[in-house]
Amino acid sequence: MSAPLHVSIHDVSPAFSDEVRHALRLCHERGIKPALLVVPNFHGSAPLVQDAPFCAELRALQLDGHEVFLHGFFHRSSETERAAMNARGARGRATTFLSQNVVSGNEAECSLLDDDELEARIIEGERVLTEAGLRIEGFVPPAWGLQPNLQAILGRRGYRYLEERLAVVDPVTGRRKRSLVLNYASRNAERILSTVAFCRAARPLAALSPTRIALHPKDLRVRLLRHETESLLTWAQGRNVVPAAALLR
Repeated sequence: MSAPLHVSIHDVSPAFSDEVRHALRLCHERGIKPALLVVPNFHGSAPLVQDAPFCAELRALQLDGHEVFLHGFFHRSSETERAAMNARGARGRATTFLSQNVVSGNEAECSLLDDDELEARIIEGERVLTEAGLRIEGFVPPAWGLQPNLQAILGRRGYRYLEERLAVVDPVTGRRKRSLVLNYASRNAERILSTVAFCRAARPLAALSPTRIALHPKDLRVRLLRHETESLLTWAQGRNVVPAAALLR
């Protein structure tokens, strides 16, 4: 059997309802049930529970076998949070630059939070998803941006699945497995072209390593990335596509 392959849709929110449905349709046409990474209030302007029909769709998808993960709370860092980290000196400025400018466009929400604020957002996110009628099966930080104590916080709260950029982790036991990630980025033309090139070149490596395909709804607004997403999912069709927990086995 080939190495396991996991597919997920990030940024699941009423803010991207049409794009999420499009991503789901592309997956379902190929017999794939992707995990759903749900944002409780995307950028502070798309409260999940205020869109009852969208919540009902998510409940139906979970009943049909789609995993649901908590994906941050706002999926962004604020100017105040960035300023506070920058005020910590050279290391703080480096953390802000790498997490918010290199890795993401101010989207790595968890990277700049202290322990108390991070746990408070996780607790509030749990409340929102529970109110929406969803069962939380893991946590994926936006842009895979980690805070040093995130794993410990999740472990105390009983989470059994956490994604990092290059690995998946069981926060309770500490078990960790490295995995390859294939995903696109549409922030600018350079990111579009570089991620397309990487995903094409890296596909053969999936035969040797557990692999995650991470779909971002916003990318489906770009014609080239729509085409590449369809190609990538067609390549994944019929392979050893597994639930997230199986990546840790």
